[in-house]
Amino acid sequence: MIKISEERCVVCGEPIPEGRMICPACENMEPSFDTKQIIISLNKITDISNFVALVSKCRDDVVVKSGHFAVNAKSLMALFSLDLTKPLKVEFYGNIPYEVKEGMKKFIVD
Repeated sequence: MIKISEERCVVCGEPIPEGRMICPACENMEPSFDTKQIIISLNKITDISNFVALVSKCRDDVVVKSGHFAVNAKSLMALFSLDLTKPLKVEFYGNIPYEVKEGMKKFIVD
């Protein structure tokens, strides 16, 4: 019997065998070249630092757009250069880890 740990796949969030980071299904999955977009709001300084820590877990590029400007979402200084009083568009390139999807929910603008 395989012992399933409390660990979850970083891509889909499914339970995985101990000692692994990715479930077998995600390991065999083709890379995604789709761009996923969400609209977020970062109201506090702690929101910005939490957002950067979260998107830094993405293996692929993440871009934040505000008006005519686009910056690397993994850069704290780049985010501070944007107008944070308005909603921001976030573009994810490639696969988004489960932990990032769950963490983004608190920043999404309805």
